[in-house]
Amino acid sequence: MKTTTMIARILLGFTFLIFGLNGLFQFIKFPPPSGVAHQFMSALVISRESVVIMGLQVVGGALLLSNRFVPLAIVVLAPIVLNILFFYFFMDPG
Repeated sequence: MKTTTMIARILLGFTFLIFGLNGLFQFIKFPPPSGVAHQFMSALVISRESVVIMGLQVVGGALLLSNRFVPLAIVVLAPIVLNILFFYFFMDPG
């Protein structure tokens, strides 16, 4: 069980670290969304809120990878995960 927890923590940490850095520096290209999803993403970029969200992802991922303040990292990343899920369920179901 301890090994499974460590593997899950490391995979989740790498995922948030890489995609958080990608949101800040755009080294992995994705096709732009369309419709309401495009409007939502545009609003996040224009208001610079996306920088805060991506920064929180980087910090949360780094905390998970370093095995320091793991409960804090989970508390920071949980609302981001919910936002990602709601985005894909309601705004970009395709």
